[in-house]
Amino acid sequence: VGYISSKIFSKYLIERGRVDSIFIDCGKWKLHMHHWILGGIFLLIVWFIDYLYLPRFFVGAVLGIMAHDIYDFNDWHKVLVKNEVKQ
Repeated sequence: VGYISSKIFSKYLIERGRVDSIFIDCGKWKLHMHHWILGGIFLLIVWFIDYLYLPRFFVGAVLGIMAHDIYDFNDWHKVLVKNEVKQ
């Protein structure tokens, strides 16, 4: 479910330019917040908040979103990106 919904979201919103990628400016570098990173952070936060109850469906959906980023994009490993010099 997570993989398919992420694929649909990517096709209709990201590829058409309606939604931009998330970058955090760190001066000379910018941090590209891929959805495998955001999904991992989200799972850790939910796991810390409610350690004993983490539904399997929820975990599977988030892992599907993370897998979409890793398997469908070639730049999934490029987290730190050098800022372009503005002239």
